[in-house]
Amino acid sequence: MDMLTRWLYLLAVSVLSLLSMVCNGQVRDVVMDLGAPDAARPIRVAIWYPEGVCSPETSGLCLDESAVTHKVIVVSHGSMGASDDYAWIGDGLAAKGYIVIGLNHFGESRVYGEQTQTFRATGMVWERALDVSRVLDALKKLSPFQKQVSWDDAIVIGHSAGGQTAALLVGARFDLQAFAQYCGTGQAEGDRSCSYAHDIKRAPSSFISLFNGNYRDSRVRKIVLLDPALGPALLEQSMAGSRVPALVVGALHDDFLLWNSQGARYAAAIPYVKTLLLEGGEGHFVFLSVCHHDAKVNDVPLCVDKAGVDRQAVHERLLSTLVAFIAPDDEIPLSGQPTTPATANAKVAQLTVMEILSYTPRWVFGLFFVLCALGLMQTRTRRVRFSLALLLPIGMLMLSLLGVFQYTRYWIAAIGCWLVGLVAVCMIASRIMDGGLVTWDDSSARLIVRGSWVPLLVILGIFITRYLLGVARALQFQPLDQWPLQMLVAAGLGAWSGYFACRARRCWQASRS
Repeated sequence: MDMLTRWLYLLAVSVLSLLSMVCNGQVRDVVMDLGAPDAARPIRVAIWYPEGVCSPETSGLCLDESAVTHKVIVVSHGSMGASDDYAWIGDGLAAKGYIVIGLNHFGESRVYGEQTQTFRATGMVWERALDVSRVLDALKKLSPFQKQVSWDDAIVIGHSAGGQTAALLVGARFDLQAFAQYCGTGQAEGDRSCSYAHDIKRAPSSFISLFNGNYRDSRVRKIVLLDPALGPALLEQSMAGSRVPALVVGALHDDFLLWNSQGARYAAAIPYVKTLLLEGGEGHFVFLSVCHHDAKVNDVPLCVDKAGVDRQAVHERLLSTLVAFIAPDDEIPLSGQPTTPATANAKVAQLTVMEILSYTPRWVFGLFFVLCALGLMQTRTRRVRFSLALLLPIGMLMLSLLGVFQYTRYWIAAIGCWLVGLVAVCMIASRIMDGGLVTWDDSSARLIVRGSWVPLLVILGIFITRYLLGVARALQFQPLDQWPLQMLVAAGLGAWSGYFACRARRCWQASRS
């Protein structure tokens, strides 16, 4: 093998190694200080997003090509919490291509320093809702990514007090006195949220007016309420005309809030709602990231769950539910008309080939030309070492297998389908492949590989298949999330790999002859 050919091989292997890191969309999280829009309330957020590969001169954070940019996720923490308490949501959704903004509400979050935390801030519920609106305004103005992101289409996920925050943003109204009355009845026995209501009766009228106000933000198109608080104060009629889809998740045997008085009231009041009730021993703080300290709130530990509860397993289940709820584009747009899957597909159909290519990162074209050069090398007969002859088959096998992990969720079944496709094509290829394609030369101790156009065609097939899958994912093509199509994708990628698996086998047999 001449020096130029060897360097081209090494370059191709390096590119494939780089692709193996890029294809999985590395998740990155950063902390960003957005300043103090009103000069008195600073805003600091955590941002989780799928990181891509950009040129050094690119300005802004680098989003992966698969990133979802037509909507964003905002997470509001519980009372006296912080954004990093919900890293499992940020990491999990960013791995699926979403941009996730974790709020830190001033006066409650520890990120501003312990000296800023005050129990009184937990009662200022309107500030929490306004924080979300301020953050969307600030990020739209700042434009922190290298791509345009729609900050006018937000999905808000909130836990506990964050749940009530999400509800406020879609029009929910609360009656402070109703909450005080609830806490004075036997119905509230065991409801630890009433520990926040000691001074309600002494609240001034200005505080009550702000508490009971309307803080709806039309940019919020969906909400997720994880064991939401302040249910007894909810004015059910305030949600009667809402068309915003909602997901309410609660714990039947909650050790902090009472489901029937809290989350169940939201579920009953919101017209377009889906409900998930955890019926095991899950408690209120199972929605926090896995932690290992001894902190407690009202004698309930933050990190220790009841016997038999696997917090990480709960999170995995909830992530699947969150993705299934978030992914469909059925939220209410600014025009007031719901976006259905049919209208979403119509928008996709309007995209031209040139528009799709214009959004393709430059490195993809570079990879395409490298793979073409590698395929053209296979068209001429050459002498190669056994180890170098295996580089291309192994590289193509890795490329197709990485596609299985990137574009399917049911990995065990998908790998099985990938293997079925690979073995089936490998067996067919072994019967029709010319036995003289690869022979051994004793004089040079090298393989003689006869030139063929088939490797180039298979390389292009794998590349085009993966490219189309990337386009479908970027355009939120809904059928790609369905189990049958994912298995078909896995089997197809395996089938493309079958030729190179058979070729690697022929190289091994020739080297042993």
